[in-house]
Amino acid sequence: YFVGHFDGTSFVNANAAEEVLWLDTGRDFYAPQSFFDPEGAPTIMAWASNWRYARQTPTTGFRGAASLPRQLSLTATPDGLRVAQKVPEAVTQAFSERRDRATYHHRFRLERGGAGDVSIALFGEAAPQYRLRHDPEGRVSITSVRAPHAAMPDFGYSLTRGIGWPPDRPVSVDLYVDRGLVEIFVADGTLSLTDLHFPQAPEGPLTLTHHARAAFQHAQQPLLKGGHNG
Repeated sequence: YFVGHFDGTSFVNANAAEEVLWLDTGRDFYAPQSFFDPEGAPTIMAWASNWRYARQTPTTGFRGAASLPRQLSLTATPDGLRVAQKVPEAVTQAFSERRDRATYHHRFRLERGGAGDVSIALFGEAAPQYRLRHDPEGRVSITSVRAPHAAMPDFGYSLTRGIGWPPDRPVSVDLYVDRGLVEIFVADGTLSLTDLHFPQAPEGPLTLTHHARAAFQHAQQPLLKGGHNG
């Protein structure tokens, strides 16, 4: 996406022409559709898949998935104005406390001055799929490592993306998992990521590991009432 000024006739980019901003840094956030909620907030939902392997997914009874709805806003960061995304309250209020180990929401944050790393290992797997870093220079980054899949040659990937973030400001993390669909919102939603996984044990435990001087605070775990795979 691009941020700038539009006077009704022409658009002036606020960033360098070669700088492309990413609405989502994962591999499975395609063709988002936009609409407005009753209060007029811009909201999007996307197809959570990728044409490189969409016809090869090892599933029975369904082929696609959809992201959670996300409200959009512009927020100031050290890098300039960026789009922030969050799951609307109307959606989170529909979550249930019903126990389902394969479908859940975790919220945690890195406290101020707590420069360091947090690793996230899902589905009971030993190797973490995601690593968050808050460095003392004022950058927040997320690294994704998704293992290859025998049925989908283009499935595996590794990528790191980051954004400027005040070093004295806590870094929020919201993690939503619906069996194999993972959505992560970092730094008040200025970094977001959507990835599909096809785990052997979607109900496997989640392991959060913090390294170095990461001051870590974990919060509640509301659970989704119904999955958003379809």
